[in-house]
Amino acid sequence: MNEWIDLYKEILEKIRESGGDILFFRGHCDTNWKLMPTLGRFSNPNISQLEEVTYFDFQTRAGSLLSEHNSSWNNAFAMQHHGLPTRLLDWSENFSTALYFALKNASQECCIWILNPFELNRVQKNNAELFRPTDLEGTYDEYFISKEKHMNEKVLAISPLRHHPRVFNQRAGFTIHNELNAPLEDIFPKVVKKIVIPRSAQEGASQFLKLAGVSEFTLFPDLDGLARELNSEHFSR
Repeated sequence: MNEWIDLYKEILEKIRESGGDILFFRGHCDTNWKLMPTLGRFSNPNISQLEEVTYFDFQTRAGSLLSEHNSSWNNAFAMQHHGLPTRLLDWSENFSTALYFALKNASQECCIWILNPFELNRVQKNNAELFRPTDLEGTYDEYFISKEKHMNEKVLAISPLRHHPRVFNQRAGFTIHNELNAPLEDIFPKVVKKIVIPRSAQEGASQFLKLAGVSEFTLFPDLDGLARELNSEHFSR
């Protein structure tokens, strides 16, 4: 527990150094993983075409599972949360949420990334604001599917309307990646910080989450989340 307490003090200092009233946090169970959206992890030269086809198929096959009045941003958020490759990278305004995901499947050192979304947007748009999707000049469809408009920025931080229970409970934010060929930490290294959590500190970190009441069901407030939590509690020993 002492190693976690020492690391937690370091984390608080990193948070202070990052500045900003709101920070984005992201947990990785593998320290080698890069800050790239799922779509950017494919080497397929036809990735743009696959992106268009996947978006079209999701929108048409979902039928009544999607509102006919859904915006293309909401369609993209739904795709992301249900495991389809998009240009979105998930973050959380809640440190504990990121810590949970870092520890969840960790078999070695894991890590948490800290992003100052205001500084990222200031560098890109000369405007230190956290944008809603509707603040942007184009929609997800116009930028990346129909390509009726061009997104000039390589990466932007956005804060969605949190209608979906998972998005709400996880206090989700996103980065939207126009640039798919390089990770965020390589493009804008000054706006992110990485904190490595060694194996020796992970038991203490898990106890910290338990005390904070963070669990699978609090982050995934549906029957699937509850079932995973009960399986972990009663059948994983």
